[in-house]
Amino acid sequence: MKHMTYAREGDLFCLDDRRQMSIVLAVFAALPLLIGSGLLISILYQLLFTTGSVHGGMVFVMIFTLFFGVLLLTLKFERYLSLSGRYLLTRQRYFFIAWEEKQPLAPFTKIQLQRVFVQGSSDNHSGSVMFRVALDTRYAETELSSETEYVVARAKAEQLVRHFGVPLEDLTQADAVLIPADKIDDPVPLQVLELPTPPANSAIRLSTTDAGLRFTLPPRQQLPFTALFRLLVIIGAALYMHSQLSASVSSGMILAFDGAIFLIAVFNLVKAFYPYYFRPWIDVRSTGVQTKLSAFKRAQPMDLRGLEEARVLDGRKVRVQSDHFFAEIPVNSHAADAEFLLQVLAWLATIGASFSSPPGE
Repeated sequence: MKHMTYAREGDLFCLDDRRQMSIVLAVFAALPLLIGSGLLISILYQLLFTTGSVHGGMVFVMIFTLFFGVLLLTLKFERYLSLSGRYLLTRQRYFFIAWEEKQPLAPFTKIQLQRVFVQGSSDNHSGSVMFRVALDTRYAETELSSETEYVVARAKAEQLVRHFGVPLEDLTQADAVLIPADKIDDPVPLQVLELPTPPANSAIRLSTTDAGLRFTLPPRQQLPFTALFRLLVIIGAALYMHSQLSASVSSGMILAFDGAIFLIAVFNLVKAFYPYYFRPWIDVRSTGVQTKLSAFKRAQPMDLRGLEEARVLDGRKVRVQSDHFFAEIPVNSHAADAEFLLQVLAWLATIGASFSSPPGE
């Protein structure tokens, strides 16, 4: 389970999850250690119980794999931030050689929370998104950690804001939001006691289910033309390979190849087109609020207790954030629907005290 805040070690904030790093290194070290140990046993058996000679290549591979496995198992790289905020401390270890490095920090005036796109992605529908916690020092930004979940990154950033008494600058949306340290835990004032009235021509549907109320949001509007192009490339390449292989391999191999291409094409179509037919929904039940906002993710509880942020972004999506939940909900219709959804979420947060703790699905 991810730590929601930085661990403390004496007068230091530990910026890395040491337990997770140890598990990752142990997993990667297991295979070379097993191979090296197996080769060592084989070499000892040949030397002690047979008259055959040991091949030099086997000895080299045995030494290399054992060396690499032990290196991974003993590797250590951890970063710490001093409680004074004056320096970063890096601790490293290779085998049994360990040392520390101190990096002085310039005075910083705020803690930054940034959205970072990786794998060359520039939109929310492809690639990966990381949320970075950084210090805004005088000369440059000093990255402290990166998380895959906004809630975890926000909790860690708020921990530093409370400790150092500097504001939080949230850069994860189009417009930067600066939150003073003394306002970091202030909830959104809520006075929406009745279900809001939908605007004219609303694309958000309200229906009743066996469990309660359901708000169904409109699907995406634009078609995935890049997916169509990718599908044409796959089909073209498959036809070419089929013509090249048909004269040199058996009919069984050709059938297996055709089946694999068919599965790839179907997977590409489903992944590309299903999100454009999927309609996100929010369920209001007696046990709490459940939501499914992504086509390929499971439904999850929407816990709006202590709602700290609720706003419309660019008239196209609604952003809600509390200590327990974060989402940017796309509204694929018009700005009036986005405002209506914001009021619905405010209403849900207002009446949320009447719910018991929602169970996970």
